[in-house]
Amino acid sequence: MSSMSIGAGSPRLSRRPARRSAIRPAVTRTVRSRPVATRPVTAIPVASGTEAGRSAIPGRTQVRLTARGRLVAAILVLTVVLAAFAVLRAPASAAPRQGATVAERVTVTSGQTLWQIARRAVPDADPRATIVRIQAMNGLSSSTLRVGQVLLVPAHS
Repeated sequence: MSSMSIGAGSPRLSRRPARRSAIRPAVTRTVRSRPVATRPVTAIPVASGTEAGRSAIPGRTQVRLTARGRLVAAILVLTVVLAAFAVLRAPASAAPRQGATVAERVTVTSGQTLWQIARRAVPDADPRATIVRIQAMNGLSSSTLRVGQVLLVPAHS
């Protein structure tokens, strides 16, 4: 073993960075590049009349969709198809279904009550039941009417 002692002033254990001179010499490095392996370039045939990224129609460019764009386009097409299917599946005629209520419109005049409208609409039925149907058909919470109000009333059959 050597008798070398490591003291506080030793450069290895010092925590302070070494002082550098105020003027630094310019350091230049020479970078040597390695030759890059190249592959032979092959020509890719382009459709006649088009260049890369161009359409055969002058003034128009090709559209390239991302995965998200293709998803949005698919959802849009599916929505249009479902809407067309719903429209085509609708009944062809507006004839009422069996058990459906046929209604007519009645405009309330001065002094007219629900009782009078119900008796005139369905004379052979109980007016109380007809009043309940009129209130349900028109979303009325009370029997109060306004002049000029248009009501849907069960049609007399």
